[in-house]
Amino acid sequence: MKSRKEEIAVSLAISLTALFIFLNGCATMPREADMKETLKGAAEKYWKLRMEDKYEEAYRLEDSEGLPPFEDYRNRAGRIKKISMVSHSIGEVTTEGNKGKVRVRFRFVAPNVQKPLTDFILDEWVFKGGEWLHKFPSD
Repeated sequence: MKSRKEEIAVSLAISLTALFIFLNGCATMPREADMKETLKGAAEKYWKLRMEDKYEEAYRLEDSEGLPPFEDYRNRAGRIKKISMVSHSIGEVTTEGNKGKVRVRFRFVAPNVQKPLTDFILDEWVFKGGEWLHKFPSD
């Protein structure tokens, strides 16, 4: 049978270990501002690669969950190049836990239209293994 001092010592050791694990976990979790900034950087890199037809590099920035085989990915990703893209820019970035959303603005030229048109998409991202990965749309 343990003495009261031993019970207190064990309880204290367990409490300190739990506190250490909790604080260590908090120290490795990036702050929200850092998460948004790294997500914005990942989105900028991803869309630059896509616009430059560097599909193999962009494919490596995709979340593997639900991702089609590379040939299907390249064919679907390449559809955007069938219209004359003028530019793209990264807009609002939001994060919630390990999920993120990025608003991307595209300017493009359409046949028989004199001025460039603008459209937006809302990209979904997930933070896994210390990096942001793009969620390729399933449609």
